[in-house]
Amino acid sequence: MSPQPDDGRKLFVLVGTCISFGLQYMLLRSPEFRRAYRLKAYRTHRHQQFMADLAIPDEELVQADVIAFHPPGWADWGNEEAYRSLLRSIPAHVRRISYPYPIFPALWPFHCHDTRNEDAAHEPTPELLPPHYPYGDSWILSKLRKNMSADQILREYLDLDIPSITDVDGLLRKSLEIQQTKEDSTTVKILDFVQENFRTEKTFITMNHVGNFALLHMTNQILNILDIKRLDQTILHTVSELIQFEMPIHPSIIRHFGLRHVGPETRYAIDRFKRQTIQEYVEDYIHFR
Repeated sequence: MSPQPDDGRKLFVLVGTCISFGLQYMLLRSPEFRRAYRLKAYRTHRHQQFMADLAIPDEELVQADVIAFHPPGWADWGNEEAYRSLLRSIPAHVRRISYPYPIFPALWPFHCHDTRNEDAAHEPTPELLPPHYPYGDSWILSKLRKNMSADQILREYLDLDIPSITDVDGLLRKSLEIQQTKEDSTTVKILDFVQENFRTEKTFITMNHVGNFALLHMTNQILNILDIKRLDQTILHTVSELIQFEMPIHPSIIRHFGLRHVGPETRYAIDRFKRQTIQEYVEDYIHFR
């Protein structure tokens, strides 16, 4: 038996990437979970500070009753061996719950890294922060490199029929196949749920961030494992998206997959302040402002 904390509750340690905040929030919305467990979270999305972010004290590992974590291979840790070493250090008495870090590139097939994020010369945003676009678009960047005007890029981009130039169905199949081999050994499952619901519900808000609808599904699996009552879906009506921020979906992708939870005029939470349609977002992205 693991040692109990002073207040009599067991220790639940949550290790993961940025999506783990959503699980943390939803787990702590369960009164029964809060009565049974105190939660300690360790998360990282900064490869160079990997071990600092996930430096779990040995005494906590010994005290823990449950540790939830991404299995190796689900995320790019920047130091895979250090992460495997961390998991090997979990004592045998600790209950392990592994959960995925899924991706869904089919809705954002042009995703890429935009090197303009490293350019400090851009004019600050109204919040006096450097503009930052973590989800680049390879099609737009290719047109910028050809010195096409911003107006023409915007017009041609919005008129694109992406599925006619990119095999988004093949991208969907391949990404799910690759992830399926990882999920086979993962306690918490998500891929079948996503395939069944992505057309009608916001299962993903960016290519690597699940939405609240998928987070609730993952959370309820953890609660089931702990023999705790599931959270009701009404929680989805009481909170904004827990993992920030959202990426607009191209109208041709919406049409191709028959998405019913978004449309061409949908406003997306781009950052803490902006709620933009895809046209407004793309215009700002082209100008990197």
